[in-house]
Amino acid sequence: MVTHLDSAEHCIRSAVDAAERMAGVTVEDVHVSVTCGRLKSDSFSASVALASGAVRDDDVQRLLAGGRQYAARDKRTVLHALPTGYRLDENSGISEPQGMCGERLSVDLHAVTADEVAMRNLMLVVERCHLGVASLVAAPIRARWRSYAR
Repeated sequence: MVTHLDSAEHCIRSAVDAAERMAGVTVEDVHVSVTCGRLKSDSFSASVALASGAVRDDDVQRLLAGGRQYAARDKRTVLHALPTGYRLDENSGISEPQGMCGERLSVDLHAVTADEVAMRNLMLVVERCHLGVASLVAAPIRARWRSYAR
């Protein structure tokens, strides 16, 4: 959690300056590893009716947007909303539903959220450093991704 904007800004600027000098490049955008904001993990299902009888890309996008909106309730910022599996009517275990026929498309989502105010303060300090945010990544998920990359 950012508790002192000026100190946080100074630390970020110093770290970025050292990295730029070491690498010989200018940093414009950063991937922010989030550890603050009372990170919360939640698994739930979302579903939508299919108007055309077949799954289109916009159906999947509408479904995922609805899931993200649900995850953002209670003044939370969604860091990740990761589909863990789709269902079409009563058929489960579907990984890519586009083009398949059915009446109702559902998804099981794993969402990771953080407190909205903490995220606004984190974004504020990064913006004060004149950096763009390429992504916000929950630190535990970032660590998992890093272990897969090895």
